[in-house]
Amino acid sequence: LIVASTWSVLEVFQEVAKDYPDNNYLFLDGETAVDNMIGISYKSNETGFMAGCLAALQVKAGSEKIDPSKKIVGFVGSVDAANINDFLVGYIEGVNYIDDTIKIITSYVGSYEDVATCMEMTTQLYNQGAQIVYAPCSQSMLGAVTASSNSDKYFIACDTDVYAGMIDADPEIVRNILSSSLKRVGDSIILAANGLWDGTMKLGENYTLGLAENTVGLAENENYQKLVSEEVRAEL
Repeated sequence: LIVASTWSVLEVFQEVAKDYPDNNYLFLDGETAVDNMIGISYKSNETGFMAGCLAALQVKAGSEKIDPSKKIVGFVGSVDAANINDFLVGYIEGVNYIDDTIKIITSYVGSYEDVATCMEMTTQLYNQGAQIVYAPCSQSMLGAVTASSNSDKYFIACDTDVYAGMIDADPEIVRNILSSSLKRVGDSIILAANGLWDGTMKLGENYTLGLAENTVGLAENENYQKLVSEEVRAEL
């Protein structure tokens, strides 16, 4: 089974699959129409929902970095597009599920990889009263992380465990990351491979996976354990 991921390689990967029809292929984070390939997409609204619940619960629980007079959380997305707004819809519903009196303010970078603008946008959200910012902002993520460090405010990252990825290089910059909403790529590969081999998943089909399949969720690293109380973790 040959595996590739992210939308930027889909076209090339599909051409390779057509050129070598005797092989089996798995594409992560998108849909395919090739007969010898499985496509896996993720329920970004569900992982966004968990991020929203975490943000709202942390605001309710309070800490020295939470201003109890400002029941506000923020969202910064890379671009105003359907794949990013899936996260936003889930985030809004997660916040409202916990406390529908919390205000949600939003912003968009306008790019997938503009670190400087992302830092500016995230800083603006904190200046407008956001106690926590959630940031599905692709390669612009470093700007949002930097803003959370500079503002000394809580932050929720997206897609990968940003804290685990950066802690050795710069522990100061990631100190306020509560968690990251995850696409569990490794679990997805195992699930799809087993599904192909036991017959529960078929080549030429596309599947959308989420919380029920344990392929999205929150990073439960040491900073999550440190910053998020046992009571909040249990409720999540």
